[in-house]
This record gives sequence, structure tokens and C-alpha cells, in this order.
Amino acid sequence: MSKEQAAALRTERLLRYELEEYLPLDGDEIAIARVDGHAGSLVIAASASALEEDYTEIHRQGTHVEAVTPIVWLATQMALTPTDLRVTDYVLVLSETHVDVMTFDNGKIIDWQWRPWTGRNFRDLTPQPEGNVIVLVDRDIGAEAGAEALDWGRGTIAQLHEINILEAADLQAAAIVAGRSNAWIDLRNGRLSSPRPFYAIQRPLSVAVGALLLFQIALIGSVYWRDYSNRLASQVMIERQHRSFEKAFPNQPVPVGITSRLESEQRSLVGAKGLDGPASPRLVSVAPVLHHVLMALPNQEDIRFRIDRLECGPNEVRLLDGVVRSFEELEEISLRLRSAGFEVPDVSSSVVSDGVTLRYESMQLPADREFGQ
Repeated sequence: MSKEQAAALRTERLLRYELEEYLPLDGDEIAIARVDGHAGSLVIAASASALEEDYTEIHRQGTHVEAVTPIVWLATQMALTPTDLRVTDYVLVLSETHVDVMTFDNGKIIDWQWRPWTGRNFRDLTPQPEGNVIVLVDRDIGAEAGAEALDWGRGTIAQLHEINILEAADLQAAAIVAGRSNAWIDLRNGRLSSPRPFYAIQRPLSVAVGALLLFQIALIGSVYWRDYSNRLASQVMIERQHRSFEKAFPNQPVPVGITSRLESEQRSLVGAKGLDGPASPRLVSVAPVLHHVLMALPNQEDIRFRIDRLECGPNEVRLLDGVVRSFEELEEISLRLRSAGFEVPDVSSSVVSDGVTLRYESMQLPADREFGQ
């Protein structure tokens, strides 16, 4: 079949009905396989009805059919190496009754002919193959056929192998089933389509489905756990609200909707006081406290010291950190701060390279202390 003819038969269905002109079979009863090469294409057809009964019975027994391939193709695939395929033009497979003549193009079979042969000379084969030829001789016909092949006048006999066709086919079939090789052609289509199309990836597919199921179980479990945690936290919050309400209103029964009740009470209070909303928070400036502590510290001309950090809050000095030259000057600073009204705690200090550290924490001022404007 030329490339033009192959291009015209683009779909398997069209190819089946095209073959009806050449085969005494209905298009729906044909199982086909197609091999495309550079110089042409090879279409192999078989009667699906002749194979369907055995094919169905094998599947009924729980056995997966990896491929449906002619025996001679399996034997040839087993006997030839990848190097042989690249340099071979023809392969002759000799058996007791016939010769299979296979034409190769760039490692692919593009023509396959079955010719009767009963031990006659190879020159009787017409047309005679030319180019690099590999001859595979079945052991059942002995070495004499191989000798005749070597005496062949046309073509170059690149290799001559004596094989057992059935044993070679069995070995190649085992390699295909084990996943170490792929069949050159496969007639599993039409009525011979595999009932388990995903069998080849069944194991990784099962692992993927199992992982997906575990993920879904984990996801659903996490959703239920989150829901349980939220309901538990909500219950704890409701119990706290009940206790707070009972503490704030000891003589009143706990209402069903505590939040709504409190919001209603707040709106009532706001309306009774004539306010538009909740009062703004009271802002307290720490500037007077800062001014007071700075005024309490001695003049730099009297005592030399360094303040590294000063933090003030409402009515207190949270932290005063620095360095003085001696313990005497540290005591003098503490005395001045006490005189200014600060409650000065015990000071922890240590000797450093440039003097003595000073650190005052939480120096409170009396609550009734009034600062000037």
C-alpha cells in the first residue's frame, strides 16, 4: 500500500470497509493492524470471528490478553536484534510448507508475503528479494535448507539462523507479557477489543486511586475534626458567657441569646444617656512624666552620665537604662529621683569599661500627683 493509499484510509472504520473488496469477510468481522514505514504501509487483517471464541474464553478465565500477533512475527522479533533491523532489507522465515518473506524499511515491516515452499531451490521464489537478507530456518527442516539458502544466487545473505519458531515465539510472548518488550503489531480491535483496556496500567492506576481515596478520607476527616473543634470552642464560649452573665446579673435568669440581650441593654443605656454611640477611649499623654523625670536628673556639669533607653507610661517610668561613672554618682541619681516623688526600687548595677550601669524599672508616681501645664 502506497502512502497515498494509506492517507486515504485515515480511520480504522474506513479501512475495514475498504478491505471488504479484497477479503470474503464483513467489515465488522475484520481485526486489523497497520504498520507505517517511509516507503509505504502494511495492513494485516484477520477474521475476528475465527478468534473471538478463544479470545473471549481466555478473558472469561481471568487471563489478560496482552496482544494478538502472528506467531512468525513473534519468532522474527525474538531472533533479530535492533542492529539487524537497521541494516536488513528482507527476512525469510523457512518452515516445512512455506516461506514468509518480510520486507523491511528502516526497521519496520512494510510487506509480508506467504509463499508455498516444499524444499525447492530458492531461485524458484519470484520475485527474488535483493539487498541484505536474513534467513531464519526452522530446525524441523534441518540444515540442508540452510545450505540451499547460502547457495542463493541473488541478494546478500547477511545472516543465517537456525531457530525453533514456536520456542522463539513463546520467548518473545513471555517478554511482551512481562513488559520487557512490545509487540510489533496488535490485532486487538473491533470485536477483539480488550475488555480491560487499562490492564497495562492497572497497578499504578490502583496506587493512584488508592492515594486519591486516602487523600479524600484525610480531607473529610480534617473537615469533621475542624467542625468538631469549632463546635467545642463555641460551647466553651457559651458557657463562659453564661457564667459572666450570672456574675453580672445574679438575680436574673440567663437568656437564650446572651449577646443579643447585652447589645439590647447597651442600646438602651446609650439612648437613656442621650449618646450617639460608645464613648471614645481616654488618651493620656506621657509628656508630663517625661518632663518630670528629666527635671529630676542632675545637671551634666555636676554628674556625668549617659541614658541609653527611657520608657514612660501614664504616671510611671517603665525603664531608665544608662551608665554613670561611679557607684557614688549612681546613689546620687537615685536620691534625686526619690526627691522628685518617684518610688525608686533597688538598683541592680555592674561595672563596665566606661563606668557603672544604672537600670531603674517601674518607677511609680503617686496617683494624686498633679503636673503643671
